[in-house]
Amino acid sequence: MRFIFMTFYVVLLSTVIVRAFSMFHYSRENNVVDYDSSTEDESFGKMETHPRLKLMREKLKKLKLNNADKARRAPQVAAGPLSYRNIERSVFAPVEEINEPFADYLYQSDILLTEEQVDNLLSANKDESNENDEDSNSVSTETTSDETMHHKRIKRKVKSNRRYKWSTKKPISYYISADLTPAKKQVIVSAVNFWQHHTCLTFREVETLEDSIDLIHFINGEGCFSGIGRVGGSQNVSVADGCEHLGFGIVSHEIGHALGFWHEQARSDRDSFVEVRLVNIKPDKEGDFAKQAANSIKTYDIPYEYGSIMHYGANSFAISQAFEALIAKNERFQQTMGQRTAPSFFDVYQVNRHYECLDKCSAAITSCQNGGYPNPKTCNKCICPTGFGGDLCSDPQTTQSENCGQRITATEDWQLLEASVGENLPWKPTENNPAVWKPVVCSWHITAPVSKTVEVLVSENSAQCNFGCTLNALQIKTNINYKMTGMRVCCRNDNRNYIYQSEGNLMPIIAEAYYH
Repeated sequence: MRFIFMTFYVVLLSTVIVRAFSMFHYSRENNVVDYDSSTEDESFGKMETHPRLKLMREKLKKLKLNNADKARRAPQVAAGPLSYRNIERSVFAPVEEINEPFADYLYQSDILLTEEQVDNLLSANKDESNENDEDSNSVSTETTSDETMHHKRIKRKVKSNRRYKWSTKKPISYYISADLTPAKKQVIVSAVNFWQHHTCLTFREVETLEDSIDLIHFINGEGCFSGIGRVGGSQNVSVADGCEHLGFGIVSHEIGHALGFWHEQARSDRDSFVEVRLVNIKPDKEGDFAKQAANSIKTYDIPYEYGSIMHYGANSFAISQAFEALIAKNERFQQTMGQRTAPSFFDVYQVNRHYECLDKCSAAITSCQNGGYPNPKTCNKCICPTGFGGDLCSDPQTTQSENCGQRITATEDWQLLEASVGENLPWKPTENNPAVWKPVVCSWHITAPVSKTVEVLVSENSAQCNFGCTLNALQIKTNINYKMTGMRVCCRNDNRNYIYQSEGNLMPIIAEAYYH
């Protein structure tokens, strides 16, 4: 059975052809950096003259050189040609470009480490060569002896030491510097609210800055950066000009760091999912693609997520921005890396696992569908994968336009679906209109009869082309595990002439647009 031809204007002028197709039998299992942060006019530039930070810079330099040397010595896969994309250059500078003047003080482009954390990473580099590469998720550093840990490895993404975790028994205090623009303040509050509404964590804005209590201090700095986990006292999250563009994606990424998250592509199992193309990475940035030691971050058995808000973009630190620096092993997910719309379903789930939020609904009888789970804030309602909505995740995700999003049945013959998403949005960002606060989102559920699958072909696509499809995207989910972020397209050659086939008889399609 065939189905659709979708034309997505704004997000996409996408033509998608869909049909239902006979199903094959398939199964799948399923020490704080103590520079002064008490004033309202902080400048990251002051860090250049601070003695502790000068020492940090030297240690970071050594760490990055070690990482780069390790990357160059690693076995190199026979590389195929890089894929060219006719990128439409945005007025928005990427975070790594915004942070470039202060790169010597930051790790992996936007992480402000403590001296202790740098020392730990340097020590891990020394120890790692003496360990084998057998990974295990069955043990935790909080409950396992040092002797046992010498023999067992743990795949991690979240900082595991409980000392770096925020308390769930009281709100996380945060302070917003008065010199932040209204747009930045709106983005900060929205990002905070997102994490608060989707996890058991609570946040409380305070009106005075107190260094004696643990809090997140949002500053009007000169970069987009954050510390990793709760480091004690007042810790800065910098929201420079440019960090507030495209909704709250960048700020929610930085809050993710503050909650304890490293970058997704730093997972110890990274090489099974992405290939780092050193040939297109700036020579002084090779060390920013280091993997974490397997016993330093925890993944809670959550699969690698190309669509994580914490993932680098495909062309991060690339010599040529028109070519990739990261290649997805599953090429259909190449454009899924680097999305900044919002934290993914698995990002949220991992925070809930890390902070033991799911225990709050252990007695709930809520029957969430399609991979959802009870919301620890409201146990009778579910947190749903992208594309699904309703209290129990049984419905298509709520759409934001009367003319988009619906249930469609695939037939044996190809059908045409044309849709325009974001007609009332500006055509593209300009100096006078640099950012659209919230994207327009539309969601379709395409179904085939039982024992059939759905086929979709995107035959036309007029979205703006950029790596990560950050301005607009069409997301297609073929996996029966709907928790994963789907395959995203926005450029004309993204998965061109590829027929998407669902594993089951339902294929969710989601379009999002920041611009027309």
